[in-house]
Amino acid sequence: MNSTLNFFIQSYNNASNDTYSYRVQKLIRSQMQRAHC
Repeated sequence: MNSTLNFFIQSYNNASNDTYSYRVQKLIRSQMQRAHC
């Protein structure tokens, strides 16, 4: 599952809109923290 998340993060990092990718990463990280809890 981590590999899948990393794939999405890398794909969003390659996006032209850095602010959008930053918001997506923040959202993914928040969801990951919830999953660990």
